[in-house]
Amino acid sequence: MREFIKTVALLLVLPVMLVGHATAAQLKGKIQNISNKAKTIQVVNPKDKKVTVVRFGKNTQFVNAKSMKEFIVNDLILVDYEPGQVATKIKRVLVEVPADQLISTQELAALSPESYVLVDARPAARYDEGHLPNAISIPADAFSKKMNLLPKDKDKKLIFYCGGPT
Repeated sequence: MREFIKTVALLLVLPVMLVGHATAAQLKGKIQNISNKAKTIQVVNPKDKKVTVVRFGKNTQFVNAKSMKEFIVNDLILVDYEPGQVATKIKRVLVEVPADQLISTQELAALSPESYVLVDARPAARYDEGHLPNAISIPADAFSKKMNLLPKDKDKKLIFYCGGPT
């Protein structure tokens, strides 16, 4: 009879224990806001537009970035976290550019300047700090608003550059 009572008591307590226990999750989305002071980021799921606030800290591992300071709004990220806890890992999701679409600085130097348009895709503030000669500023997050700066001549090559992995 005692074993039966212990078993029933365990079955009654187990659901209560599980309710408060969150399981590890992985969240993929775009950064909507970053607060380095509060050590939080708001991540919006592009599919359902749901916003999740995730905390980061000194033990958070960053992949494709040295710290949270390298992330910007609209970066696509993958976060490993346990709801209510500090994220264990935040990974910047990089865009893979096919090898046949890459150009070296030597190849660029060999082109006639009239045959291409050089586009600086970094944030405007970075462009203002300095940029390659003849480059126009079209930050990645403002691309749709500044498409009018692109040439009408479809035979001109478009060459984009940025400040690092994207």
